[in-house]
Amino acid sequence: MADAAAPGFSQTGNPNPASYAQAVAGPGGATFTHPTRAIYVCEDGNLIVKMSGDGGDVTFTAVKAGSIIPIQAIAVKDTTSIAVVALW
Repeated sequence: MADAAAPGFSQTGNPNPASYAQAVAGPGGATFTHPTRAIYVCEDGNLIVKMSGDGGDVTFTAVKAGSIIPIQAIAVKDTTSIAVVALW
């Protein structure tokens, strides 16, 4: 997995909209130095992420294009079938 750039600030309780974004594509996905604030889904498909709280992998199935999933993820595991943008 490629190491993705991320800003150095706390996500907890931040009411402001995202101010950083990074497209994630390819079979390796991406890991992040800081948890995301959300993941924007660009096309229909399944999204596999590693959550920041317990480090467990979660699969979101049948996610619709245009969805914004408000999660703190530390990695997007695989994007071979879906295009996403990580938001901070």
